[in-house]
Amino acid sequence: TPVGKVSKRRRAKYFAEAGDLLVEKISASTFISMDDAERRDLFVALDFGQQAVVMATAILDQHAPTDAGAPEAMRLLATALLAEGRARAFCGQQKALGIMDGTLRESLIPPVE
Repeated sequence: TPVGKVSKRRRAKYFAEAGDLLVEKISASTFISMDDAERRDLFVALDFGQQAVVMATAILDQHAPTDAGAPEAMRLLATALLAEGRARAFCGQQKALGIMDGTLRESLIPPVE
């Protein structure tokens, strides 16, 4: 299915799940280190989480609290926020340990236009 044909709700869910999967992949290591591939995955996970939050927020904004779709939209937003939060926490941990430099993001992920 072309990306343009996928609903915003489904894309938000995919971004949140993909970001979470990348964080899980990185955190599965038994030792603390981070090569360029892991840094890239972490920054992608953070970007996916942020995009999922933006999309989920837009979906929730379309529903009144009493709408039938509101609970599902709230769950989607909670999932997106958790994915973004996990990526941010992992970034903070790596930066605090001196393993990751925030300036590497620009060199590892090209800007999205």
